[in-house]
Parts: sequence; C-alpha cells; structure tokens
Amino acid sequence: MSALLPIKRSKAQARRFYDRISGIYDVLTASEKPVIKQGLDLLDVQPGEHVLEIGCGTGSALQWIHENASTPAGVLGLDLSRQMLLKSQQKTSRLQHPPLLIQGDGVKLPLAKVAFDAIFMSFTLELFSEADIKTVLGECRRVLKPSGRLGVVSLADTPRTLPLRLYELAHQLFPVAVDCRPIPVIDLLQTNGFEVKTAIKERNWGLPIHLTLSKILKEKS
Repeated sequence: MSALLPIKRSKAQARRFYDRISGIYDVLTASEKPVIKQGLDLLDVQPGEHVLEIGCGTGSALQWIHENASTPAGVLGLDLSRQMLLKSQQKTSRLQHPPLLIQGDGVKLPLAKVAFDAIFMSFTLELFSEADIKTVLGECRRVLKPSGRLGVVSLADTPRTLPLRLYELAHQLFPVAVDCRPIPVIDLLQTNGFEVKTAIKERNWGLPIHLTLSKILKEKS
C-alpha cells in the first residue's frame, strides 16, 4: 500500500473551516454530485433500512438516501461541523421523516453496535489521518449489522494524473483549505476488515475517483 500524505491541520481547524464555508459548500462541490449519486446507486438503499452517513455535510446525499429508505428515524447524518449540520437541517426539514442529525467525529461514533444496514461516506474518509482511518473503519464494522454494507466515494491515488499531482501539491501548501487528499481506498478497506464487492473508477476534473461497495470480512473458521 502506498504511503498516505499526512494531514497537517487539526480537527478544530477543520471544524472552523467547514463552518465558514457551509454557506457556499454546495457551489464549491457541485461537480462532485454526479459521482456521489452514483455511489448511492451502488449502495442501493432499500425501504426500511437504517442508514448512516458519516460526513453528511449540507445534506444532499441524505435527501437521496431518504427517498429510498423512507423510514421514520431510519436515516442518520453525522458531521464534525455544526454549521454544515444546520444547512443539512434546512435542506431536509420538510421531508416527512427528516433524518436525525448528530455533531460528532467518525473516530468515535456515538451509536450502538450492530445498528445499521448501510453506511455511506463521500469525500470523507480521506480527511482522516492514516491512524484515524483504521479507527473509523473499525467503528463502521462495530455499528454495521453482520450483513451490512459500506459505500465509499473517495479521491483515489491512482492513476497518477497531472491534475492529481497538482492537487497533492495544493494539499501540501494549503493543508486547511485543501484537506482532502488521495488515498488507496481499496487497499485501506481490505486491510481493515472489509471485503470489496464492487469498485468503479471515475474522474472529476481529471482527478481519479473510486466508488466502492464493501461488506464486513467474515473471519475464517
């Protein structure tokens, strides 16, 4: 597995930054929406399922998840930024059964074990340090049901396109504003207790994106 670029900003800095940009976040990330929707299609949420989104941001994906799950209190969004959650609340408040929103950190989910049928993350896993990624995926295994699914949309570290190299440089120069960095998401999932069932490669502005669907790796008896 290739070495990950380090995270050089604190979580407090990240929280303040996302609070500040919450009002324009949807504009800044408009190009990501098609691949996020594609990732949700891959996750294939079914009616009645309990679904968690880690890093729900302004709630766009929560709206799409709700359309399929449509269960009272069955959809939950978690984010580090309070202002992003307020935007998410505004966006989802008119739904018949609005998702439950919680301010929190993916490294310590304030949730019961074996509680969810599916978990979704888009452009979120790569915001964590390498050590925290291991912890986050451990938390996902803890709160997922044995037959549960994990859907991840992530900036990938291959192929090594020119836009990717320039993006990595921006990450190193501006570690707070460009805190998302490419990761070997498939390797990380496989080495942290998940079996990757499907992996799709896409690009956004020349940057490689991996969409994955995984299940908890069953221990061999």
